[in-house]
Amino acid sequence: MALSVTARLGAAGSGLPLWHDGCWGVVRGCTRVSSGCEHCMAEWHCARPPLVTHGVSRMTPFGPRWTGRVVTHPERLEEPLHIRAPLRLCVAAASDLFHDALPAAFLEEVWDVMRRATWHRFVVLTKRPERMRVFVRDHGAPDNVWIGVSVEDMERARQRVPVLLEVPARRLWVNAEPLLGPLTLSPWLAALRWVAAGPELGRGARPCRADWIRVLADECAAAGVPFWLNEARLDGELRQQLPVDLR
Repeated sequence: MALSVTARLGAAGSGLPLWHDGCWGVVRGCTRVSSGCEHCMAEWHCARPPLVTHGVSRMTPFGPRWTGRVVTHPERLEEPLHIRAPLRLCVAAASDLFHDALPAAFLEEVWDVMRRATWHRFVVLTKRPERMRVFVRDHGAPDNVWIGVSVEDMERARQRVPVLLEVPARRLWVNAEPLLGPLTLSPWLAALRWVAAGPELGRGARPCRADWIRVLADECAAAGVPFWLNEARLDGELRQQLPVDLR
Protein backbone atom coordinates (compact mmCIF):
# COMPACT_ATOMS: atom_id res chain seq x y z
CA MET A 1 0.00 0.00 0.00
CA ALA A 2 1.41 3.41 -0.94
CA LEU A 3 1.61 6.28 1.54
CA SER A 4 -0.80 9.18 1.53
CA VAL A 5 1.64 11.85 0.40
CA THR A 6 1.19 15.55 1.06
CA ALA A 7 3.31 18.14 -0.71
CA ARG A 8 5.85 20.28 1.10
CA LEU A 9 4.47 23.21 3.06
CA GLY A 10 5.15 26.37 1.09
CA ALA A 11 5.16 24.53 -2.22
CA ALA A 12 1.58 23.37 -2.10
CA GLY A 13 0.36 24.48 1.33
CA SER A 14 -0.02 21.04 2.90
CA GLY A 15 -0.30 22.41 6.42
CA LEU A 16 1.80 19.52 7.78
CA PRO A 17 4.49 20.65 10.23
CA LEU A 18 8.13 20.50 9.19
CA TRP A 19 10.80 19.43 11.64
CA HIS A 20 12.86 22.60 11.17
CA ASP A 21 12.14 26.29 11.72
CA GLY A 22 14.20 27.41 8.73
CA CYS A 23 17.20 26.74 6.52
CA TRP A 24 20.62 28.37 6.75
CA GLY A 25 21.69 28.68 3.11
CA VAL A 26 25.44 29.19 3.40
CA VAL A 27 26.22 26.80 0.53
CA ARG A 28 24.50 25.91 -2.75
CA GLY A 29 25.32 23.27 -5.32
CA CYS A 30 25.93 19.54 -5.23
CA THR A 31 26.40 16.43 -7.38
CA ARG A 32 24.47 13.18 -7.48
CA VAL A 33 25.96 10.26 -5.60
CA SER A 34 23.17 7.64 -5.45
CA SER A 35 19.61 6.87 -6.50
CA GLY A 36 18.17 9.03 -3.75
CA CYS A 37 19.51 12.08 -5.60
CA GLU A 38 17.61 11.47 -8.84
CA HIS A 39 14.63 13.73 -8.04
CA CYS A 40 16.36 16.15 -5.70
CA MET A 41 14.10 19.10 -4.87
CA ALA A 42 17.13 21.35 -4.28
CA GLU A 43 18.49 20.52 -7.75
CA TRP A 44 15.12 21.50 -9.23
CA HIS A 45 14.78 24.75 -7.26
CA CYS A 46 18.34 25.82 -8.05
CA ALA A 47 17.69 25.39 -11.78
CA ARG A 48 14.85 27.93 -11.72
CA PRO A 49 14.77 31.71 -11.24
CA PRO A 50 16.05 33.37 -9.18
CA LEU A 51 18.47 30.71 -7.92
CA VAL A 52 19.56 29.67 -11.42
CA THR A 53 21.75 32.77 -11.49
CA HIS A 54 24.16 31.03 -9.12
CA GLY A 55 25.01 28.53 -11.88
CA VAL A 56 24.90 25.44 -9.66
CA SER A 57 22.02 23.73 -11.50
CA ARG A 58 20.48 24.05 -14.96
CA MET A 59 17.57 22.66 -16.91
CA THR A 60 18.39 20.02 -19.53
CA PRO A 61 16.21 17.92 -21.87
CA PHE A 62 16.28 15.32 -19.08
CA GLY A 63 15.27 17.70 -16.30
CA PRO A 64 17.38 19.69 -13.83
CA ARG A 65 21.01 18.72 -13.39
CA TRP A 66 23.68 19.94 -11.02
CA THR A 67 26.53 21.59 -12.91
CA GLY A 68 29.17 20.48 -10.42
CA ARG A 69 29.69 24.00 -9.15
CA VAL A 70 29.46 24.62 -5.39
CA VAL A 71 28.93 28.23 -4.30
CA THR A 72 29.59 29.55 -0.81
CA HIS A 73 27.75 32.51 0.69
CA PRO A 74 30.11 34.12 3.20
CA GLU A 75 27.71 37.06 3.52
CA ARG A 76 25.29 34.67 5.25
CA LEU A 77 27.75 33.14 7.66
CA GLU A 78 26.81 35.26 10.65
CA GLU A 79 23.03 35.27 10.10
CA PRO A 80 22.34 32.85 12.99
CA LEU A 81 24.31 35.07 15.37
CA HIS A 82 21.87 37.93 14.75
CA ILE A 83 18.73 35.86 15.42
CA ARG A 84 18.20 35.75 19.15
CA ALA A 85 15.15 33.49 19.29
CA PRO A 86 16.24 29.82 19.46
CA LEU A 87 15.61 27.95 16.21
CA ARG A 88 16.04 24.49 14.68
CA LEU A 89 18.06 25.26 11.57
CA CYS A 90 18.65 22.94 8.62
CA VAL A 91 22.19 23.64 7.41
CA ALA A 92 22.92 23.93 3.67
CA ALA A 93 19.70 22.31 2.45
CA ALA A 94 20.61 23.10 -1.17
CA SER A 95 23.98 21.39 -0.92
CA ASP A 96 25.96 18.89 1.13
CA LEU A 97 28.12 20.50 3.80
CA PHE A 98 30.70 17.76 3.29
CA HIS A 99 30.85 17.92 -0.51
CA ASP A 100 34.41 17.49 -1.77
CA ALA A 101 34.24 20.82 -3.61
CA LEU A 102 33.51 22.82 -0.46
CA PRO A 103 36.74 24.47 0.74
CA ALA A 104 37.87 23.23 4.14
CA ALA A 105 38.43 26.79 5.34
CA PHE A 106 34.80 27.71 4.68
CA LEU A 107 33.55 24.55 6.37
CA GLU A 108 35.59 25.53 9.41
CA GLU A 109 33.92 28.97 9.41
CA VAL A 110 30.46 27.38 9.27
CA TRP A 111 31.42 25.10 12.16
CA ASP A 112 32.70 28.05 14.18
CA VAL A 113 29.40 29.93 13.82
CA MET A 114 27.45 26.88 14.96
CA ARG A 115 29.75 26.54 17.95
CA ARG A 116 29.22 30.22 18.86
CA ALA A 117 25.42 30.26 18.35
CA THR A 118 24.77 27.99 21.31
CA TRP A 119 21.06 28.92 21.60
CA HIS A 120 20.21 27.44 18.17
CA ARG A 121 20.07 23.75 17.24
CA PHE A 122 21.75 23.06 13.90
CA VAL A 123 20.84 19.95 11.92
CA VAL A 124 23.43 18.67 9.45
CA LEU A 125 22.76 15.93 6.89
CA THR A 126 25.17 14.34 4.42
CA LYS A 127 25.53 11.55 1.90
CA ARG A 128 29.31 11.87 2.28
CA PRO A 129 29.98 10.60 5.81
CA GLU A 130 33.64 9.80 5.18
CA ARG A 131 34.64 13.45 4.97
CA MET A 132 32.36 14.26 7.88
CA ARG A 133 34.01 11.59 10.05
CA VAL A 134 37.47 13.02 9.42
CA PHE A 135 36.36 16.62 9.92
CA VAL A 136 34.54 16.01 13.22
CA ARG A 137 37.43 13.96 14.56
CA ASP A 138 39.70 16.95 13.90
CA HIS A 139 37.34 19.75 15.00
CA GLY A 140 34.94 18.20 17.49
CA ALA A 141 31.15 18.37 17.48
CA PRO A 142 29.40 21.28 19.21
CA ASP A 143 26.72 20.08 21.60
CA ASN A 144 24.01 21.98 19.68
CA VAL A 145 24.75 20.26 16.35
CA TRP A 146 22.85 17.18 15.19
CA ILE A 147 24.88 15.13 12.73
CA GLY A 148 23.21 12.72 10.35
CA VAL A 149 23.32 10.75 7.13
CA SER A 150 20.72 10.34 4.42
CA VAL A 151 19.85 6.82 3.25
CA GLU A 152 17.26 5.72 0.73
CA ASP A 153 17.41 1.92 1.05
CA MET A 154 19.18 -0.91 2.85
CA GLU A 155 22.22 -0.81 0.58
CA ARG A 156 22.94 2.83 1.38
CA ALA A 157 22.22 2.31 5.07
CA ARG A 158 24.86 -0.42 5.22
CA GLN A 159 27.33 1.92 3.54
CA ARG A 160 26.67 5.13 5.45
CA VAL A 161 25.31 4.41 8.92
CA PRO A 162 28.38 2.49 10.19
CA VAL A 163 30.55 5.45 9.13
CA LEU A 164 28.18 7.83 10.94
CA LEU A 165 28.58 5.82 14.12
CA GLU A 166 32.34 6.40 13.96
CA VAL A 167 31.77 10.16 14.21
CA PRO A 168 32.62 11.37 17.74
CA ALA A 169 29.39 13.23 18.45
CA ARG A 170 26.54 12.88 20.96
CA ARG A 171 23.63 13.64 18.66
CA LEU A 172 23.52 11.29 15.68
CA TRP A 173 20.51 10.75 13.46
CA VAL A 174 19.41 9.15 10.18
CA ASN A 175 17.08 10.54 7.53
CA ALA A 176 15.48 7.92 5.27
CA GLU A 177 14.10 10.36 2.71
CA PRO A 178 13.23 9.63 0.02
CA LEU A 179 12.62 6.08 1.17
CA LEU A 180 12.86 3.95 -1.98
CA GLY A 181 12.90 0.43 -0.60
CA PRO A 182 12.61 -1.75 2.50
CA LEU A 183 14.84 -0.59 5.34
CA THR A 184 15.61 -1.59 8.88
CA LEU A 185 17.82 0.46 11.17
CA SER A 186 17.61 -1.99 14.07
CA PRO A 187 21.34 -2.91 13.96
CA TRP A 188 22.23 0.71 14.79
CA LEU A 189 19.28 2.15 16.71
CA ALA A 190 20.98 1.91 20.08
CA ALA A 191 23.45 4.58 18.95
CA LEU A 192 20.95 6.90 17.25
CA ARG A 193 19.09 9.78 18.88
CA TRP A 194 16.52 10.38 16.13
CA VAL A 195 15.18 8.88 12.88
CA ALA A 196 13.20 10.65 10.17
CA ALA A 197 11.73 9.25 6.97
CA GLY A 198 9.48 10.26 4.11
CA PRO A 199 8.40 9.62 0.53
CA GLU A 200 9.78 11.16 -2.62
CA LEU A 201 7.85 14.18 -3.87
CA GLY A 202 7.29 15.96 -7.15
CA ARG A 203 6.92 14.96 -10.77
CA GLY A 204 7.94 11.36 -11.42
CA ALA A 205 8.17 10.53 -7.70
CA ARG A 206 8.90 6.87 -7.10
CA PRO A 207 6.52 4.96 -4.80
CA CYS A 208 7.05 4.61 -1.07
CA ARG A 209 5.14 1.80 0.59
CA ALA A 210 3.39 2.25 3.92
CA ASP A 211 4.81 -1.04 5.21
CA TRP A 212 8.37 0.27 4.69
CA ILE A 213 7.55 3.27 6.88
CA ARG A 214 5.71 1.12 9.40
CA VAL A 215 8.78 -1.05 9.97
CA LEU A 216 10.86 2.03 10.82
CA ALA A 217 8.17 3.55 13.03
CA ASP A 218 7.65 0.31 14.96
CA GLU A 219 11.31 -0.47 15.51
CA CYS A 220 11.98 3.10 16.65
CA ALA A 221 9.07 2.87 19.12
CA ALA A 222 10.44 -0.41 20.47
CA ALA A 223 13.91 1.12 20.91
CA GLY A 224 12.66 4.39 22.40
CA VAL A 225 14.04 6.45 19.51
CA PRO A 226 11.87 9.39 18.37
CA PHE A 227 10.54 8.97 14.82
CA TRP A 228 9.41 11.72 12.43
CA LEU A 229 7.45 10.97 9.26
CA ASN A 230 7.88 13.87 6.86
CA GLU A 231 5.36 14.94 4.20
CA ALA A 232 2.89 12.10 4.83
CA ARG A 233 0.56 10.34 7.23
CA LEU A 234 0.76 6.70 8.20
CA ASP A 235 -2.53 4.88 8.76
CA GLY A 236 -4.19 8.30 8.74
CA GLU A 237 -2.02 9.61 11.58
CA LEU A 238 0.85 12.03 11.91
CA ARG A 239 4.00 10.35 13.21
CA GLN A 240 6.09 13.33 14.25
CA GLN A 241 8.31 13.01 17.29
CA LEU A 242 11.30 15.17 18.12
CA PRO A 243 13.97 14.35 20.69
CA VAL A 244 13.52 16.41 23.87
CA ASP A 245 16.69 18.40 23.24
CA LEU A 246 15.67 19.22 19.65
CA ARG A 247 12.26 20.65 20.55
